[in-house]
Amino acid sequence: MTFDKGYVIDNENQRVECLIKNKDWLNNPEKFSYKYPTSVEKKEATVENIKEFGVYNFSKYLRYTVEVDTSTKDLDDMSYEKAPLFETRTVLLKVLVSGKATLLLYRNKGRIRYYLSKDGSQPKPLIYKTYKTSPKRYSWNNSFRQQLFAELTCDNITYKDFEKIGYEERELINIFLKYNECQQAEVENFHAKAKSQRNILDLNIRVGVNNSNITVTRPGLSIFQPGATVPFGSNLSFRGGLELEFYLPYNRNMWAILLEGSNYNYQVVISEPRTSGTNPALTSSSIEINVIAISLGLRSYFPLNPQNKLFANFSFAYNSISNSTAIIGTERFDLIRAGDLSAGVGYKFRNRFMVECRYTLGKPYTYRNDPGIETEFSNIALIAGFTIY
Repeated sequence: MTFDKGYVIDNENQRVECLIKNKDWLNNPEKFSYKYPTSVEKKEATVENIKEFGVYNFSKYLRYTVEVDTSTKDLDDMSYEKAPLFETRTVLLKVLVSGKATLLLYRNKGRIRYYLSKDGSQPKPLIYKTYKTSPKRYSWNNSFRQQLFAELTCDNITYKDFEKIGYEERELINIFLKYNECQQAEVENFHAKAKSQRNILDLNIRVGVNNSNITVTRPGLSIFQPGATVPFGSNLSFRGGLELEFYLPYNRNMWAILLEGSNYNYQVVISEPRTSGTNPALTSSSIEINVIAISLGLRSYFPLNPQNKLFANFSFAYNSISNSTAIIGTERFDLIRAGDLSAGVGYKFRNRFMVECRYTLGKPYTYRNDPGIETEFSNIALIAGFTIY
């Protein structure tokens, strides 16, 4: 995580310019680290000793003691009470829109609660709750719509603007922006500021080399002794593909969902395979696998500085196989599908160039004409990548 320019205001209303460890928090923070621009010593701020803090052009948090609805959306634990279950807490509320009407957010353990403040007043919770009406039926308390109508009416805003508004960040931000514009009030959209600094998507070209190893086992096959195996050994092959990284909207692009398409092949011919028994008919064997792999995964980054970072990822691949066969002695078997699990570690340089070492393990292949055959597969790949978008 990087330290970004920001400020803190303590309980004595002293404002201090500093560098804040900006984690782009998913949940509202209870504490955070900061340091002075001329010092390497880190300090810790908590909700008890900080009234306000902000990261310039990114985020702002204000401390308030507010009512927090602790109701659950879990159907098993949901109550029959329409009214919210309030609990008084002192928290740092995240400012989404600041103006004559300010929209604030509190998120904790999956609970999302929005607050409204007019002209700097004490924030009021916008009430929205799901509750049971019978053991298998539920309804919604949408009182926040009436609250918004009472507080945000203006010349260009009518009741129709609130009738179907959802308890969702985008819709609430839009109505607050519309109200502040109608009031000709100075407004800051912190949600838009943060979004403009987040990377949403990367498209990476990736090429590399695979070192694959395959062993085929078919107990009871006519040309085998029971338990016979054919170790085809290792094979070097080229791989290439494209990878999409979809960054999650928090933690400063530290997490990304991966979608990768790649292709590779494995081709080996052996003239004297080893088996657990003896069979003179087994004089040669070959295997050829041509794969187009579609993988879905998750990547975590570990920044070294703003330009360079380490990463680790895990993925599952579904492999589409074509023109792939195993010939063992005089028998031919067609491969029809595959899937495998992979884990990799790597380094990204200047946010554009990357290198990764990836290990894949599994029993991914099945055979059209004999599903009893077992294939053990492992692969180590060295992959280089370049971000083009």
